[in-house]
Amino acid sequence: TLLLVGLSHDINNKLAPLLLYLEILQTPGRVDSNEARTKIYPAMQRLVESMSGISKNFLEMSRLASGEFKLTPGKMDVGELLREVVLYQELEAQHRKIKVSIDLPQSSVLVKADEKAMKTVLMNLLGNAIKYTLKEGLITLGATVDEAKGIVTIFVQDNGIGISAEDQKNIFKSFYRTEKGKITAEGFGVGLSLAKK
Repeated sequence: TLLLVGLSHDINNKLAPLLLYLEILQTPGRVDSNEARTKIYPAMQRLVESMSGISKNFLEMSRLASGEFKLTPGKMDVGELLREVVLYQELEAQHRKIKVSIDLPQSSVLVKADEKAMKTVLMNLLGNAIKYTLKEGLITLGATVDEAKGIVTIFVQDNGIGISAEDQKNIFKSFYRTEKGKITAEGFGVGLSLAKK
């Protein structure tokens, strides 16, 4: 059941901005043909490709639920990943008048990680940040590097509704939602649980 709810949650995260793009394209005078061709259609394609990826990853998520999930680490550029994640959800943020910025060191940040798994985690974290940040809010995705320790920290920071210290103990539990969160936005309470797993 958790797996199916998780998939529904992930697909819904892609469908919401896709439907918004379609609405914009159907509104006379909202965008010109150049903007549609250079920005909206490519973004819609990315969302459709992402949903296709979800269906292809069904087996991997089944393995995750059964404890057989295997990561495939490889060389990954953190900056490229963060920019891609922002592109996927850019319109939803713009629609809510939320500014999303990326904060990276000047030089490229390369790590060994499973890119698909990292993308799933960051899509959930950014999606939550957008969902629980009020209109005209601020969100920053970034990375810091501690070269002495060989550690890269990726973060998502926002000025949204916040999470109390008591709720922070429970937010990674499946289906858990804070009372404040229930009032602010719809959801299933599975995104953070899946991201942690």
